[in-house]
Parts: sequence; C-alpha cells; structure tokens
Amino acid sequence: MEITEYMLDSVDINRILASSLLFQTGYLTVKEIPPTTGVPVYIVDIPNFEVREAFNAQVLSALIEKDAELTGRAQMEISRALATGYLQKMLNILRSLFASIPYNLHIDQEAYYHSIFYAMMTILGFDMNVEVSI
Repeated sequence: MEITEYMLDSVDINRILASSLLFQTGYLTVKEIPPTTGVPVYIVDIPNFEVREAFNAQVLSALIEKDAELTGRAQMEISRALATGYLQKMLNILRSLFASIPYNLHIDQEAYYHSIFYAMMTILGFDMNVEVSI
C-alpha cells in the first residue's frame, strides 16, 4: 500500500485513518520510500507472517462475530483436513462457520461471503488472488 506521511501521523482518535491505526499499532511497517520530487510516499506492508496471521484471525473473528478461539480451532481443523485430503471435512467446517454468522449480520451479497472465505484461506497461508481484473 502506498501512503503519505499525513496518513501515518493521524492522531485524532475520533477520525483516525485505518492505515494510520494499523501503522501505529505495528500491523503495518514501512518497506520502502521511493524517490519522489513531491510529497514523500511510503510503501507499507504487513511486516511478517506472524503479524499477518494475527491480523487475519482478528478480521475473520470480527466478520463472523465469533471469538478468536473458535476461528483458531476451525483454522487448525481445516489445515488438518486439507493435509489429509479430507475435503468434505473442510467443507463441513466452512459451512459451520457461515451458518454461525448471526442473522442480523447477514448481508445478502456474495462479496461478503467471499471476504470471509478469503480471510480464512489467507489465515491458512494460501496466497490467493481474488476478483482479478485482466
């Protein structure tokens, strides 16, 4: 992600930018400062696998409004199911996660469920490209 210094230095807690909050809490780190003649631009990214895994787990927990223990357990079970080739077990776990989403959070849009599936697969370490425009 490319951001400016202003985006990194946001301190107004009532209007803090997501990128600033993620940077200030260590979920993002500066990877590169490309040469520029204008306002400095910073390329930021998640610093390592462990931080990416923790971040994705929190996002998934928030998306389905379940605690991180439930999603962590599901993550382990899906990993085992994939490692042993037991795809039906993986599908059952995914169905269970989707079914556990509270009815008041239900969004009748396919993109919502894509996001949850993407977050889960990313947590498992899959490098996925979604909705790629060619």
